[in-house]
Amino acid sequence: AGLASKDFNTLLNDGYAAYKKGDYLTAVPTLEQAVKVNPRDVRARRYLAYAYKAADQIGEAASQFDTLYPLGALGSQDTSIYIDMLLGSGQHEKASRVLEEAIAKSPGTQELYLQLANAQAAQNEIPKAIQTCNRGIAINPRSVVGQQLIELRKNLMTTAKPDSAPVEEPGA
Repeated sequence: AGLASKDFNTLLNDGYAAYKKGDYLTAVPTLEQAVKVNPRDVRARRYLAYAYKAADQIGEAASQFDTLYPLGALGSQDTSIYIDMLLGSGQHEKASRVLEEAIAKSPGTQELYLQLANAQAAQNEIPKAIQTCNRGIAINPRSVVGQQLIELRKNLMTTAKPDSAPVEEPGA
């Protein structure tokens, strides 16, 4: 029987099973049909996003995450993957917004500050990126990520234009 004749739960279960087996040629169209049948189902969209990602269809995967994100339907791992997709596809402004929201939820997660500083630097927002480094460094300057933030800040300060706002460097 064709996909159109299957009910939603069968599509969802078959699509997920195919995804888990690594059969993305089956998983993607099956999960696409599940989303078509029930566009509001968060699980179907999430599974489809991961199937797209596994099939190297990053634009389609990001589109599913775009739909899921405002619903609050992404866990921290999902959000991290979504941010990586946005950064990888050059959507630095959108990635920055998602990162700011993630930092608001988890202000002690240094990796988020590192990602945000890199996204800001990619948008040529050097003073902002340096401030973000400082915020992340303040959490723990001795951690591996803290050291990466210090190094990034140092590199950013050497590229900062003389006409940009002065930046205070707290002791690290």
